[in-house]
Amino acid sequence: MKSNIQLKNDALESLGKDKWGISIGGFLIYIIITQAIGLIPFIGAIAGFILSGPFVVGLYFFFLKVSRGDHVEIEDLFVAFKNRNQFLAALVAFLLIIAI
Repeated sequence: MKSNIQLKNDALESLGKDKWGISIGGFLIYIIITQAIGLIPFIGAIAGFILSGPFVVGLYFFFLKVSRGDHVEIEDLFVAFKNRNQFLAALVAFLLIIAI
């Protein structure tokens, strides 16, 4: 099992010199979108609840690609919105996690 120091070093190594900007930018876009949805009167809370799962899936997918050294694009944040099945799977997974 890797120590915390080894995990931190692996994370820094996966960011390298060329992934910092897109990683910070992707995270900021995620934060801005999720916060903006929550600011919409009346519908914001419901929409935020429904969209949280798919957005989290996109964020995790984005950073998984970063950690693997794959080519990363901002559109990776929206991977769960590409078709209805991916959206529903992300939503159901999110609801199951909340239920537990």
